[in-house]
Amino acid sequence: MQYMNRQYPLSADEKQKREEERAEAERAQKLSNNRMGVLVFQVSWIMAFVALLVSYWQLGFSPGWRPSADLAPNPILPTLGTLVILASGWFARRGVQIVSETDPMPQADDTPPFRQTWLFAIVTGIAFTLVMVQQYFVIPFGDAPEVRFGMIYRLMIGYHAIHAIVTLVMMWQVYRLSADHRYNSENVWAVEGSAKLWYFVIVAWLMFYVVLYLPFLL
Repeated sequence: MQYMNRQYPLSADEKQKREEERAEAERAQKLSNNRMGVLVFQVSWIMAFVALLVSYWQLGFSPGWRPSADLAPNPILPTLGTLVILASGWFARRGVQIVSETDPMPQADDTPPFRQTWLFAIVTGIAFTLVMVQQYFVIPFGDAPEVRFGMIYRLMIGYHAIHAIVTLVMMWQVYRLSADHRYNSENVWAVEGSAKLWYFVIVAWLMFYVVLYLPFLL
């Protein structure tokens, strides 16, 4: 027969090997589930951002709705902010790469190698968020026809800023907890998950930038 029932007990080494294989399979399945969950979140929420983009774009075809030259947002600072958030995304991605390559059993007195890179991602992310806060107030408040476009402008900026702030809080929590070497090649999800949420913030901002500021650069 090709297969036979095993009649003798497993050795201690065989039991340990099977336990390790089972633990590895469970860890891989959990990571796969987490990644799918974040992907579903990103796809569903990007639809809300697209709805705002379409609304703003369509309103732009209404006569007199687009801002006059003296009320239009200056695109220089948002452009610099865009470069800053792209740099932040690079640092976040580099942090994930470093964690993925980190030994699960480091020396106790070593500084986790990804902390400095991750901190750069957070600091540049905060700088970008401050630009967004500034942009929220550049359009005069009121219901006059010439500033009415500012309502949806502030809605888009504020809606995006909330996502940025929440994600930065998550990234800071990862940084704060990383001092004890808990993130490594066998425990990467917290870093990877928060980085993917930050990528979502970056992509959403690039979409907003195209309709909010790019027309004023052309």
